[in-house]
Amino acid sequence: MASGKTYGQPGWNVDELREVRRALKKLSPRDDKNLERIARMALKKAAKPMVSKLRSEIQNKGLDDTGQLRKSIAAIPVKSGGIAVFVGPRVKGAFKSKDKSGFYFYFLEHGFTLGRTKKGKKRKEGAQYQGENMLDSLQGSEGAVYQNFKKELETIIMKRCLKLGFNFG
Repeated sequence: MASGKTYGQPGWNVDELREVRRALKKLSPRDDKNLERIARMALKKAAKPMVSKLRSEIQNKGLDDTGQLRKSIAAIPVKSGGIAVFVGPRVKGAFKSKDKSGFYFYFLEHGFTLGRTKKGKKRKEGAQYQGENMLDSLQGSEGAVYQNFKKELETIIMKRCLKLGFNFG
């Protein structure tokens, strides 16, 4: 393991990250967009433990009768701002319609105050839903994501090397 400052959770090191970036540039020297795409693919696959943990949390709390919310939970790549994904409900693209979307996840997560009655009167004090704080249950799973990221990145790089004709044997 190279020496240097530790970055993130288990086993990440600034020097190692630089080495990975250099190796990726050799595979795809034309532009950084390809590098980001490769790393984003690996990170999305590596986040599967968080996705499954959040889906099971939703099921355990009995918040999803139809399965719609659990199906909408995924690791979603961030479009701009580097290499990142967030775990949450999909609400765009194929999940745009309300019968597929998990748009109400954030109401269940953070809570809400109930609106007015049918006659337009304010509801009584305390007419609120407190929220489930399901994302707090994901706090311990970052280490598994970092470990998986390293493995997934290696797998993708090896596949690309074999496709380009490099032989590591």
